[in-house]
Amino acid sequence: MSNINNTNDYVTVSETSSKKYNAALTEFNSIFLVGREFSSTVAVREATKAYGAKHNIALTTYSSLSTHIRMIYKHYVVLEASVNQKTPVPGCKRERVKDTQKSGCPCFIYALEKKDGKVLVHSCETNHNHPIVEDHRAYALYRKLSSEAMILVTKHLEDNNNDIENIKQHFGKSKNGKEMFSFTTTLQDLDFYVRYTVGNSEENKISMVFFVHKYCKIGLKLLPNRRLLFFIIDDKYIVTP
Repeated sequence: MSNINNTNDYVTVSETSSKKYNAALTEFNSIFLVGREFSSTVAVREATKAYGAKHNIALTTYSSLSTHIRMIYKHYVVLEASVNQKTPVPGCKRERVKDTQKSGCPCFIYALEKKDGKVLVHSCETNHNHPIVEDHRAYALYRKLSSEAMILVTKHLEDNNNDIENIKQHFGKSKNGKEMFSFTTTLQDLDFYVRYTVGNSEENKISMVFFVHKYCKIGLKLLPNRRLLFFIIDDKYIVTP
């Protein structure tokens, strides 16, 4: 175990979740006990994947080579001071709050390859400083459809397997559609950022296109008073400021 003595950093779980939390910690210690051997770094990764899926603990690869691997909790974070970072005005700092905010969780696994080729767990930390989310939809890597929903999706794909190709052919028949598609793809090839809107008509024609070159976007951020110049292109390709 790593030498983390500040127990105040660890979360106090509710009584209803304490059994699941303790079970997860117990299994973690049994699988990733310091000194435990694995056949390879791939085996370590597969073990953490299976453990994480079972207990909804998102362990991801922080660094990995053939000789070592470090797995961390998904919301682990190391903050480094920026040289050019400006001190915010008191009372004006805004923070973005997310459901899956990085919390600096200390949970990790670090394994090294021995001379005989086997990979040994060198150090690890079991505890978390946050509640363990029980809903598996919280992490994209653990989301999956129920068996009933999967049957419906599979049946729909089998019944409508030609829909995507039909849509592509439908929009490719129009001469104007081909020209607009060629126009937007050419802009993207020339390093322009392209955005467009589609009208409400049944024909789904593009009604407006906005594009800006990537260097213009970078330069715009450096201007003290930012001003945007918009170009609107209608169906006749007339450019107006």
